[in-house]
Amino acid sequence: MKAALLQLISSQQFASMDRDDPYSHLDTFYELCGTAGLTRNNEEALLLRLFPLSMTGKAKAWLQSKANQSLTRWKDVETQFLSRFFPPSKNTELKAAIVDFVQRSDEPLCEVWERYKVLLRKCPLTMDLWKRYRCKFSIMDSNYILI
Repeated sequence: MKAALLQLISSQQFASMDRDDPYSHLDTFYELCGTAGLTRNNEEALLLRLFPLSMTGKAKAWLQSKANQSLTRWKDVETQFLSRFFPPSKNTELKAAIVDFVQRSDEPLCEVWERYKVLLRKCPLTMDLWKRYRCKFSIMDSNYILI
């Protein structure tokens, strides 16, 4: 394993703080691990080996509290990690924020759109697309035309 990869992963640690986004953490983790250029067969072993290095604080304590042989497949690690750090209540909260999204007075459309996209990125893709588009169109002023 390259020292640079280990350093990059260690610099992007997930701590389980309110500002930490587990989906974003996994995206970054996958991106960094993808630079190793391993075959599909070796990928799972690499993910299992490097994931503990991407954790710190309460998140690392959670991972270490798991029984030694309980997380032997990457899919199990990923599922349990998301269940622990992105509970259904968080998903519901983000969906409500998307559905209730409104343009602030004196807020330019470009800023509204960027703020809306940030919300969408925080919410996993479990929300029906029609709901997203319905919300999107409701924020747009009738003076604007969607291209």
